Amino acid sequence: MNITTYEYPFKHIVVDGFIPTNMSQDLFSCCNAIDYLSIDFTRDGTQQDSIEMFRNSKNLNPLSIENQTYIENQVDRVSRLFTDVYDSKNYRWSMSANEANRFYGNFLTPHTDDPVEIKARGWNPPLLRCLLYIADYKVDYPHYGTKIYTDSNRSTYVKEVEFVPSRLLMFECTDKSWHGTDYIKGLPHRRFFINGVYQYITETPGKTPLI
Repeated sequence: MNITTYEYPFKHIVVDGFIPTNMSQDLFSCCNAIDYLSIDFTRDGTQQDSIEMFRNSKNLNPLSIENQTYIENQVDRVSRLFTDVYDSKNYRWSMSANEANRFYGNFLTPHTDDPVEIKARGWNPPLLRCLLYIADYKVDYPHYGTKIYTDSNRSTYVKEVEFVPSRLLMFECTDKSWHGTDYIKGLPHRRFFINGVYQYITETPGKTPLI
């Protein structure tokens, strides 16, 4: 793994080669084998920007227990670099394989996943979030990455964490962690990712908005 830590405009970590190539390729094949049209991209009757892929008509889950366990362990190792919030006794990671909704808008407006705001909505707020990009090694994905901003205005764009296979983006959720997507050229290819949230351990975890 090649780990790079950034402090501006908020603390975030980018890890290249996060999982082995064969696992990355296997995950891509498993995701791609699920028919896009079989996935329900609505939650509570509302179209979502992205959704868990197991919400398909056959209830297929592209993330095996073995792969999920491996990824969760690796993610936990990286999250220890966030020394101010890491708390293995009271918090844990949960993961799901997700897909972007290709027919619902071209961007996700800048937002923060601020725990204070999320808790006020009655949800279990995350301290950390991560995205693991699952992509075809033979394909380029311009403008598929996560874009980082300094506030809610898209004109404050700082950079894009580009969408490349086996790249992990992790960041602390604060009122400064402005991020979003902007698919300038649409989504000619499917966009898969592993979505991870680091939340307080409860018997019945609350809903968390998707990245």
